[in-house]
Amino acid sequence: MSAAAIVLGMSTNAFAADTFPGTSHMTDVRVEFTSSRWTEEAYTELRFTGCNSASDHSVSPEIMQDNDLWPDYYYGEKTFTACFDGGTSAGTESGLERGRYYFRINKIDDSMSALNLLDVKKVVVDSTLAD
Repeated sequence: MSAAAIVLGMSTNAFAADTFPGTSHMTDVRVEFTSSRWTEEAYTELRFTGCNSASDHSVSPEIMQDNDLWPDYYYGEKTFTACFDGGTSAGTESGLERGRYYFRINKIDDSMSALNLLDVKKVVVDSTLAD
């Protein structure tokens, strides 16, 4: 099963293509940026390649389960650094209940300031454990 998601920006200038499953990108996103939801039933991997920010240090995404009754379920923050150094950063969650999921940017360069901007050249949401 593959995940389908559209990445949506919270800032006026944010842009991300809606090409999941597969690849997308993000431009000028801020802390609290959220992707659109995708349906999942066991496993999700989030991968970022080609990250750029003011300090080029780190980005901390969170995988969240959409809950009709607030609050949404939080699966923990990941800290991605390799994507700033020419590599790919990845975070996974397994044992997920069937439901709707999304990711949220919690920190950029170790800060929760809404002034920080992030670009990511390649964003992948993958739900196939076999790869």
